[in-house]
Amino acid sequence: WKAAPFPPTFMCVDACVVQSGHVLVVERKGFPGDGLWALPGGFLGQEERLVDAAIRELQEETDIEMAPAQLYGSIKSMQVFDDPGRSTRGRTLTACYLLKLQDSKKLPKVRPQLEEVSKVLWVPIAEAQSKTEMWYEDHHAMMCTMIDRI
Repeated sequence: WKAAPFPPTFMCVDACVVQSGHVLVVERKGFPGDGLWALPGGFLGQEERLVDAAIRELQEETDIEMAPAQLYGSIKSMQVFDDPGRSTRGRTLTACYLLKLQDSKKLPKVRPQLEEVSKVLWVPIAEAQSKTEMWYEDHHAMMCTMIDRI
C-alpha cells in the first residue's frame, strides 16, 4: 500500500435481522474476533451494489431459509458506520441494513457457513444488548443503533 496514491479504505456490509424480539447473530470463526458475536456481513465485492452484497453475505453466512425477494422486501433502513477507528483491520466503513421480518411467522431456520462462522443464533434482543463483552469490534453499537429504529 505504500505506493498507492491514497491510504486504502475498505468497504463492508452487514445485516441486522430482527424478528419476534430476536436478533440474528453469527459467532465468528478465526482471526479476527474468533468466538465473538457479530452481525452477518463481510466485504463488498468489486462489482456489487451495497444492498446486494448485504443480502449475499446474509445468505452465505446464515443460509437463512428465506427467498431473496423476501429479504429485500424486509429492508427498513440503512446506515453507514464510518468511525475511523472502528476496525483493527484498518480504515473500514460498513453499510448496515436493518431487516425487520414478520413477527407473526416462525423464526426462519439458519445454518452456519462453517468457513467463516461457527454458529448462527437467534438471540433475544435484551440478551444481545446486555452482553456487550460478547461482540466483535463495534457490532454491539451497530446492532443497538439499528434496533432503535424499529
